[in-house]
Amino acid sequence: MTGRVVEALRGFAHRIGAGISEAGWTYLDQVAVGLETAGRSIGTIAAAGHDAAATLAEIAIGNDAERVALPSSILRLDPDVPGRLAHLAPVTVVMPEFRTLSTVG
Repeated sequence: MTGRVVEALRGFAHRIGAGISEAGWTYLDQVAVGLETAGRSIGTIAAAGHDAAATLAEIAIGNDAERVALPSSILRLDPDVPGRLAHLAPVTVVMPEFRTLSTVG
């Protein structure tokens, strides 16, 4: 893994004394808490396998989700996921820009 985002994640992992995966989840949890508003909750999930879109759609439907945010890296891994997810579940699919950890509140 290379690039600005990965370097930021590695730096964050080093600062919190964690591995890359744990640092990624910690970052997502911080983002989720920062985005929550009264009456709206934010959750973090992960899906992998032969049909990640179907797994994400099932979870989104089961939790009455309105929106699913995907990392832009999904386009490198499986460019069909955003479109399939939008087709399978009545949710808005977004891919927000990366934010530095200092902006997460």
